[in-house]
This record gives sequence, structure tokens and C-alpha cells, in this order.
Amino acid sequence: MAEEDANSLDENGPDLNTKFGLRLRGRKGALKKKNVYNIKDHCFIPRFFKQPTFCSHCKDFIWGFGKQGYQCQVCSFVVHKRCHEYVTFTCPGVDKGPDSDDTRTRHNFKVHTYASPTFCDHCGSLLYGVLHQGMKCSACDMNVHKRCVESVPNLCGCDHTERRGRIQLKITCTGSKLVVEVKEGRNMIPMDPNGLSDPYVKLKLIPDTDGVKKKTKTIKASLNPIWNETITFELKPEDKDRRLLIEVWDWDRTSRNDFMGSLSFGISEILKSPADGWFKLLTQEEGEFYNVPVPEEGVDLVVLKTQQQRYVNGGDLMFQIQQCGKFKEPVALLTKNPTKRLGCGPRGEEDIRIHPFYRRIDWDKIEAREVQPPFKPKIKHRKDVSNFDKQFTSEKTDLTPTDKLFMMNLDQTEFNGFSFLNPEFVQHV
Repeated sequence: MAEEDANSLDENGPDLNTKFGLRLRGRKGALKKKNVYNIKDHCFIPRFFKQPTFCSHCKDFIWGFGKQGYQCQVCSFVVHKRCHEYVTFTCPGVDKGPDSDDTRTRHNFKVHTYASPTFCDHCGSLLYGVLHQGMKCSACDMNVHKRCVESVPNLCGCDHTERRGRIQLKITCTGSKLVVEVKEGRNMIPMDPNGLSDPYVKLKLIPDTDGVKKKTKTIKASLNPIWNETITFELKPEDKDRRLLIEVWDWDRTSRNDFMGSLSFGISEILKSPADGWFKLLTQEEGEFYNVPVPEEGVDLVVLKTQQQRYVNGGDLMFQIQQCGKFKEPVALLTKNPTKRLGCGPRGEEDIRIHPFYRRIDWDKIEAREVQPPFKPKIKHRKDVSNFDKQFTSEKTDLTPTDKLFMMNLDQTEFNGFSFLNPEFVQHV
């Protein structure tokens, strides 16, 4: 009987259990290795998120089915699949030997209660709870989970995000010609329902008096467009006070074109040093006044922030401050206590000159008006107040009544030479 069963097995082949056992013995219990993508010492792996999650690089929602995004196995940093290769800082969980953290860029996290739904700026998930949901940095307003504090890199004041992507440019000025090479864009913001965009670049000089605008070709259905176009502007002597505005727009066939990002360069800055490299795309308001370069490969953000403080050799103050993000040093000028306020001590002027933030400023150039101002308000007439908040300018003037006896005791000769004197304050004795 046993011989008949054995013969039947040989004739019909091994059953399902036998096949499964042979397959296990063949792999010896091995598991499939996950795909790991190493970027700046980050170990990114595809990840399925069980709750709504936002990308910590572009701050956009991570949508889709299956494994929607990537997460670092070491520091839990969460990004889109399209964003992971553009992360600009080194993984903070990597052992670099002795403590090399810069104390000037450490976050100052404090327990915070949020009145509205808020998502973690590191792992992208919701800060859940009713009270004390997470930690908030008092300097840069970064919001994170308590469990994420140890994994957050020490980049307080350094903006490592790219909300609108980046663009590669080369801008030179030869004689009276401004030559702009628009090369390519990377990781552009999706504007169409299919998750893609139709970007083109528009260039003009601002303030725009003659209405001259130049455009590149439109690249259809792409988030990484390649233009490779050269555009030339004829400069006049008075154009040195203008700015070159570069905007990226999404072309639409049936509706109005959508804004994607912008940046600008001062003509006087280009005359001193040509621009060449990758630059972040900013909002429409921010792009009119400055640009933010993307740090080159191998350049640490903390080192970049320190180097950018050399704006003081005649550069644009606001231009350089915005490149590095939010500085904590100028707060010393706003300290409420006069004894602790920078510049209010016995050596006030010297204290400002030797301060690390201001020590390389060329004060002679500023005095000679050789430094381009960061912002030039547009004034229509002498009494134009459009540059001020309407709530402030619409307030009714209410002068505090003065004590006439007190005014009579003041030495009126101190006001000699003033262009205007309030007749009600002047007392003739």
C-alpha cells in the first residue's frame, strides 16, 4: 500500500505543501531587502503613511496610494519621492565623531499648545492632542513632536526648504548688454490636475517703465524642464538702479496662466559679480526684492550662513539677510532693557562695530552712499503715506495737553534754528 502511494506521488508530482517547503529551503528564510537611497547621509526608504502627512522639504501634501513618500531610517525626515534628492542638509543622526554642532544654530524648543491643527515640520504628521501637543522654537517658529526634537538638525535660522523648486541661471553683463542664460528647472511645483506643469520663464526689468518683457519656450507636462535659452537686454546708464525680475509661470490653454515662482537680481550687483548657479523660486512678493541661492554640493548650510554675513563689503543688506533666513543677532538692538540693549552702553558705537554680526561692515561705503539700499519706496508726492499701514495713518491725532508752568521753566533758546516751532509750546517770558 505504501509503495502504491509513493508511486502515485512520483506520477502526479509533489503536492503544494512539498513545493512550499522546497521554496523555503531554497531561500533559507531570507527577506527581500528594502531599497535604500543615500542622500547627504540620509537613508531614505519608500514608506506607506497611515495618516495625512506633509513633505518636510517642499511643505506640500504627500498624496497617492501605496508607498506615497520616503522617510529617513535614521532621523525620520519625510519627503516626496520627487524631493528626496534635493535635501540640502546632512542627516543629524550620523555619527561625526566629537561634538561638532554649532551652538549658534541650535533650536530653542519650548512646549507649546496649538489652537488649530498643526503638522510637524520634521516628520510631517499631525501634532495630536488637546494641550501641549508639541514643541515650538522661539527663534524660528519651527513646530515638531517631542519625539522628533532629538532628530531635528541644528539649522535654526537656516531655511532648508524649497516650496517652489529651483532654477539654474547664468547672468553676466558685458558692456551695455545683460545676458541671461536660462538653463533648467528642478522639482517645480505641480499646477495641473495630472500632477505636472507647463512652465515657461518671463523676464523683465523693474520698475517696468517701457513694458519690455521676454519669454522662453513652454515645456509641456514637466516638473524638471530644460530650456537652454539665452536672452539679452540692452542696458541704459540709468538702469543700474533697476532689478532683473525672473518669473516662472504655468501655461494654461483655457484659463489664466498660474504663477509658479520668482526671483530678482539688482543690476548693480550683477555689474560687480555675475550670478551663476541654482536659485530657489520664491513667492511673487519676495521675488521682487531678492534671490536665494541653493548651496553647492558639499557646502554646509551653517557654513553658508556664516559666509553670507560678508554682505557688509558693499552688498545689499536685505538681499543677504534673506539669503540666510532669519538672523537672531539683530534682536540685541530691540532689547527692552536699555542697560542690556546693544549700542546703549558707555562704548555704544564701538560695541556695534565689533559685534560679530556687524564687524565686517564697510561703514565708509555706507557713508559715501555706495551701498545699494535694500528697498526703495515709491513716493508719489511729499505727503504720500501709502508705504505705511492704513490703520496707523487713519488714526486721529490726539496730542497730550502740556503743563504751561512746566513749559515756562524750559530754556526756549534750545529750539533756535528749528524749521518749525509749535506756537502753543513757545512761551515768551
